[in-house]
Amino acid sequence: MRQAALAACLLALAASPVAARELWSSDDGAWTWDAGGFVKSQVLGLDYGGLDAWKALAGTDRAADQTLRARLCSDLAWNDLRLSLEGEVRTRVQTSGWLTQLSSTGFGATTARPRLWDPDPWGADGVVVQPDLDRAFVAWAVGPVDLKLGRQAVSWGSSWFWKPTDRFGPFSPADVDPDVKRGVDAARAEIYLGPETGLDVLATLERHPGTDRPLWAHGGARLKTTLAAFDLAVSIARFQGSVEGDWMAGAEVSGALGDVGLRGEVAVNLGERSRHVDVEAVLGADYRLPIDLHLAAEVFYNGYGPAHASEYAAFLLDPARSERLTRGESFALGRYYAGLTADQQLHPLLHLVVGAIGNLGDPSTLVMLGLRWAVLQDARLSLGALVPVGRHPDGLTPRSEYGAMPVAGYGVAKISF
Repeated sequence: MRQAALAACLLALAASPVAARELWSSDDGAWTWDAGGFVKSQVLGLDYGGLDAWKALAGTDRAADQTLRARLCSDLAWNDLRLSLEGEVRTRVQTSGWLTQLSSTGFGATTARPRLWDPDPWGADGVVVQPDLDRAFVAWAVGPVDLKLGRQAVSWGSSWFWKPTDRFGPFSPADVDPDVKRGVDAARAEIYLGPETGLDVLATLERHPGTDRPLWAHGGARLKTTLAAFDLAVSIARFQGSVEGDWMAGAEVSGALGDVGLRGEVAVNLGERSRHVDVEAVLGADYRLPIDLHLAAEVFYNGYGPAHASEYAAFLLDPARSERLTRGESFALGRYYAGLTADQQLHPLLHLVVGAIGNLGDPSTLVMLGLRWAVLQDARLSLGALVPVGRHPDGLTPRSEYGAMPVAGYGVAKISF
């Protein structure tokens, strides 16, 4: 079961590319070669507490997962032509009580979307080693058009916690450390129509062997411009599904009124066969106080999700209805949400983050505490806890969204080079 937003409260842990440094350039400057990478260790612990169903499946009250990632990136450019590669090796060690049902629902990692090719993992006895080629693309700048072909990151959307228009390869807001966005196999053209206006057109492919459509195609276009103090965007896209295609029309706005930042998104989704229409809408604001305290709040209407907790089980058991949720294109189970986060700078290198995200229909809440420390210029440490509040499930039947979650604690250490 997909769970709604966990670590989206950590605004400062938004997606960031791998830092790269120039290793070599030709005398005439036509050739350049940049490279870099990072090593990151993440530990995640779960306490099933009063969740009797989870404890019965796990055979224990607690479980833990440790993931070690080593990533290398290389960027070779010749004039306006560029070849970019990023690969990594992930080693995961899990205790016997770790449940795949939980590890695939946002505790520690974004859902792995199918791609045209990925190397097979290997492992046994709770240890899994996964090699991964996460970026592999050729980019070519032709006048006002940037062409890119291959495995790459795609980011749409303007909101903080929930991004209903970002469906090609979104971060799970339940990821305790969103860092580098997972690449998708795509052909893309970014067309610059003016100094503040651009059109993003792309098509992505996924491989689904053993199905009646072994190759899935998605595509869309997004027009973005700036008007006065606001960035505006409109988009349209089509996503393939196992039962029917799904069309999305979206609109975004972000900017500021005085010292208050404002962001909003709306996505209207239409099923090709069912003709079912749902609307997802987000509105948020943020403000930074003189005492180095950053406050942000957001409300979210999820027309895709059920209005009442009594409908959760039927929704999750219906593949046609819940497919966007299980594929990781949507992350909220209910209908009405609110989120609030406070990021207090204790020191230029140390931040304390306190937040809460609530499903207003259950009602249930996820309380989040986090501490981030920039140990050195290229090293950081994050520690945190995620505490759900809500009615526990009745067996395997959820009675609230966050009440179905275990208590979680995590630690992340990262060194970039």
